[in-house]
Amino acid sequence: MKIICSQWQDAADLAAVYAGNDGSGVGVETDGPWDAAAWTPLRHTFTLPETALGRTGQPFFLPEALGEISVTLWCAARISRLGKNVSARFASRYYDGLTIGAVMQSRTLLARQQREGLPWHAAMAFDAAVWVGRWLPPTEWDAVVAVQDGPAVTLQRDGETLTKLDVSVARGCVDRLLAAESRWNLMRQGDLLLVGSGATEGAVGVGRDDHLCFSLGEQPLLHVRVK
Repeated sequence: MKIICSQWQDAADLAAVYAGNDGSGVGVETDGPWDAAAWTPLRHTFTLPETALGRTGQPFFLPEALGEISVTLWCAARISRLGKNVSARFASRYYDGLTIGAVMQSRTLLARQQREGLPWHAAMAFDAAVWVGRWLPPTEWDAVVAVQDGPAVTLQRDGETLTKLDVSVARGCVDRLLAAESRWNLMRQGDLLLVGSGATEGAVGVGRDDHLCFSLGEQPLLHVRVK
């Protein structure tokens, strides 16, 4: 199983990619052929090891050796069939579930990696760094997102809302990224594709005994207890 993560620098980039205003001239609604080689909105794409996936129902144990830990919000797609060089037009046929994703990262290690020009993803490649919520069929995900006014995904800690993620364009970006990634990664059943904003202001610090609740609209899809 692979865990593929693709980030943008900020939410404006995410919207621009979806609308085709990122310089590629290609939007999600475009009917014509899509040239994957000419589409270059990827800001930061990396693959995490299978051991980075946390187990549902288990707590997240803070890795003391990694210093300050924060969490970021993502949209996760579950790959359901084998695929290589998938067309964006048919990408939705290759995943059967969407949900909220949460990725823990060591801010301490990230700062060091950035300072020394080393790969950033090392700060998220530790055990149980990635958490995914209850899977929803794509049609149910779309129905919930469609009735929301503004950001649909929220992170709460002990009842207090800490941050939000606008996923109104996430479905189209999942299709585009799946198509782009499948050019050099064979997609297999069970693989995970996580998409989201890489904006640092979206990161929330976590501490021992925190109870984190991740919701899509009014539906809580993921709970993580920090130990």
